Amino acid sequence: MRLACPEEPRVALHLVQRGLSACFSASDDCLAYLEGLSACAARENCAVHAYALMANHVHLLVTPVRARGATLLLRLAAERYARHLARVHGHEGGI
Repeated sequence: MRLACPEEPRVALHLVQRGLSACFSASDDCLAYLEGLSACAARENCAVHAYALMANHVHLLVTPVRARGATLLLRLAAERYARHLARVHGHEGGI
């Protein structure tokens, strides 16, 4: 995964992560995504200032502490959420 703009440490980014179809079919899915996002943000040392969970995409306002932090955050959050969808709904593949 590569961001469309250069990623600078300590510079806020507006990120959009799109899904292949509807991303959140239940309120538990939203909670699972946000819990995963929080864990991944802590791991990659990124501050998540704001988010908007839409039907088929997510908006995030993120400030990474180090270069590539936001890129890794998006990848890890998507992987974690895809595992949730597979476990709970039997989905396969990405979001």
